[in-house]
Amino acid sequence: MNQRLSRRDFLKLTGAMTCATVVSACTPRIPTTSPSPSTSPSPSTNPSPSTNPSPSSSPGPSPSPTPPVCVMPTPTPIPIPPPTPVSAKFDVCSFYCDFRNFAPSGPRIQSGLATINPLYGDRQDPLTMMMDIKWAREFGIGTFVVPAFSSIDPRLEDWFLPASEPPFDINYALFYNPDTDFDPKSQDRLDTQITDMKEFFTRHTQNTRYKRLPDGRPVVFYFLADVVAYWLGVDRVEQTAQLLRSNLAEDIFLVGDVMCEPYYVQYDHSGYQGEDYVRRQVKAFDGITNYYIMRAGYKWSTPADFNHVVTPFQNMIKGYDEACAFWAAEARKYGVKMLPAPMPTGFSNRLLYEAGLDSWLVDRHEGVSYDTSKAMVELGAKYADPDLKIVMISNWNELDEGAAIVPSVGYKFDPAHAVRDTFAIQPSGGWPEDYNPPS
Repeated sequence: MNQRLSRRDFLKLTGAMTCATVVSACTPRIPTTSPSPSTSPSPSTNPSPSTNPSPSSSPGPSPSPTPPVCVMPTPTPIPIPPPTPVSAKFDVCSFYCDFRNFAPSGPRIQSGLATINPLYGDRQDPLTMMMDIKWAREFGIGTFVVPAFSSIDPRLEDWFLPASEPPFDINYALFYNPDTDFDPKSQDRLDTQITDMKEFFTRHTQNTRYKRLPDGRPVVFYFLADVVAYWLGVDRVEQTAQLLRSNLAEDIFLVGDVMCEPYYVQYDHSGYQGEDYVRRQVKAFDGITNYYIMRAGYKWSTPADFNHVVTPFQNMIKGYDEACAFWAAEARKYGVKMLPAPMPTGFSNRLLYEAGLDSWLVDRHEGVSYDTSKAMVELGAKYADPDLKIVMISNWNELDEGAAIVPSVGYKFDPAHAVRDTFAIQPSGGWPEDYNPPS
């Protein structure tokens, strides 16, 4: 199976964000040795070349995070026109997690930074969020899905919610990000964290702008569900999913981040990737989705292969098609909804890798264009549940790992246009004019 290593320690050391202790939602999946369904592997276990590859070093326990302290910046004195929202044929959501996080130091005009250099806002502030909302609403995106950690990021309540008041209004939903080192000895921390966040989740799900289904249920996401299953056992996914439900006074629509490359499920014969393992993860939720499937369409044979993936974006699109087909079938089999999450710009941690901040490299940017972005986005329409019709776009602003669709110096408006042209309904007067803020 695959593990997504948390980068919380990396963020603490680099001070990459205004609040350096906030955990990055984008944590790469790294496979390790294979456990049995009833046991969790030791993070220090090293496989032989004939088994699943592992990273060059394994994660150790993370120090307990210190709640971040944010100081409200002075907003850039630039007027932002209110958005002209467009309607959509699908309910389009986008993960909104890193608040323009950018780790390597240096000017953004240096070589290689164009694709992750937003057209507006080098660092996050309330006006930057308003700009994001204006763009998103004009490209047919109606909901931002933001992280919820045990150490709550105050920017959600202090910056995002005030910025998203009318006319810059947009729905939002929360995804629970388990704060754990995935050490079996500390697995009870998950229960404590979820219980401690009860008031936080309750308060937000009662917000009038919180995302709800037509039947009234608030939508809540469970990030890293498949990683919890791997490290702590699938029973912990079932138990903590139920705890999330029971902590709220109303019925919720719980979406699990369980989708990974079908390569792991179909070709790994280690014993824990059987039908029961998949079934129990899927059935723990009302819906399933993915944050990244960054190695989609790539099959490795050695650790070196796994840790150095540089292939064209077109291969990733084919891999996403395969992954979505597999998980859509699993969702139908168990009566669960699927929320596909295509990646219009692919993935690349090359800048982090070349800066020595990541020991592995995955670069799927070659060949990204409007046409390829649209081909990827159309997988969302192809695999979206016909009744639910919710599509996740991963990701609005994950700039560190080259997965952002926020209009940028490199990609311009192409990825966002691909989303709009696939899902939105063109007004009789034509699309709203792309707003390119003055520098």
